[in-house]
Amino acid sequence: MADLIGFIVGWAIVLIIFVSLGKGIVKALKVRKENKEEATLKRRAEAQFGFGEMLTSCEAELEQLHEYKPDVSYEEYEEYLDSPEWKKKRLATIKRDSNCCQQCGSRFPINELEVHHIHYKRLRKEQPEDLITLCEFHHELLHEFHGEKAGYYPVLTMFQLTDALRNY
Repeated sequence: MADLIGFIVGWAIVLIIFVSLGKGIVKALKVRKENKEEATLKRRAEAQFGFGEMLTSCEAELEQLHEYKPDVSYEEYEEYLDSPEWKKKRLATIKRDSNCCQQCGSRFPINELEVHHIHYKRLRKEQPEDLITLCEFHHELLHEFHGEKAGYYPVLTMFQLTDALRNY
């Protein structure tokens, strides 16, 4: 009888060890999965924005940008684009981007470049990362690709650009 109790206790200890290890393994796999998802988000953000630096954006924030619609009329927006404040931001963005379209890399005179809002969430309070320089062709192509209902207009990846040009 003592041997049977010892046998059962021994297996109970082994079972407890396996359960503990299993929980540790599950936790390690969960952490690994989260790290993998974070790396995927970083790669996706880098490809989506087309910049050389890694951008870490959480999906919830990106989703908010996609759904955001500015609460200004088109007339108010046009008026803002004529303001000295916007003209200053426009020139600063073009200068930062070295008079180059950030989609094709071609250099243009200032009057042939357009400054594109990647999103409108901070309209009138734009940060440098909210704006990008594009040539007229790529600006039009980008908006056509994303559609007017989008609230978020990142630079096109090479695959998106190829697809957009096919349908242009």
